[in-house]
Amino acid sequence: MPNHRPLPQDVSEILSILIEKIQQTAPELLNGLYLYGSLALGAYQSEKSDIDFVVTFNHPCTEDDFKILQQIHLEIRIGYPQATLDGCYIQADDLLKSPHEIVSYPYFDGESLQMGQHDLNLVTWWLLQHHGITVFGDEDTLRYINVKWGELEHKMHQNLNSYWHDWATHPDKFAMLKHDGAIEWAVLGVLRLFYSFREKNIVSKVDAGKYALKHIASKWHPLIDDALRIRDGQSSIYEDKVHRQQEAQMFLQTIIDESNDTLAT
Repeated sequence: MPNHRPLPQDVSEILSILIEKIQQTAPELLNGLYLYGSLALGAYQSEKSDIDFVVTFNHPCTEDDFKILQQIHLEIRIGYPQATLDGCYIQADDLLKSPHEIVSYPYFDGESLQMGQHDLNLVTWWLLQHHGITVFGDEDTLRYINVKWGELEHKMHQNLNSYWHDWATHPDKFAMLKHDGAIEWAVLGVLRLFYSFREKNIVSKVDAGKYALKHIASKWHPLIDDALRIRDGQSSIYEDKVHRQQEAQMFLQTIIDESNDTLAT
């Protein structure tokens, strides 16, 4: 089903500017603009969340087109410094490909427009397919994206036992766990995978944290609550950050082990 979730006013204004300026300067270029991430999942927080987007073009981006996009993003950053656009500009038929097949395209990483490969992966495709918001273009386009859950789950399993395993074991990552931002990132990040492996779905970090409070041993609840508080812009409840750091490392390894057990059954 198409996602008709209403957009926050500032997001709507920014995307309207992006669309209008592309149409004014390169009228034959724009094919569609689609949103995924926190906006599509109903978890967007102004001044904290990215505006995750995929724009599709009708023809390859020329050097002049690239310069036009650079200027547009510069103007948006000046006008809306609190917002962070993060997305890619690809060809319309690229949505029918596997993300790794799309070799080079313009992308904006929140700071600058570049050419290369950015944050296109099977999670991006799955979110577009199941939760994507059509801002411009044919909303039926997203229905043609075809991601098999088993393939996506396999990639997430690899991520669990590489990237997140690193967070649970590497000394540099352990040192980072002294900081509030790392607690939010690691605790809620690994819980998104915990949720996905159990429920065969993808939710926001906040919803994954709330889910965990109902399905994980109560001894971990203060740490999860702390991550949710930090995510909400509140202060940590922990006075002893070293104790929290040690607890977080044990928590990460526990969730990784439990998630592996879930997949093994």
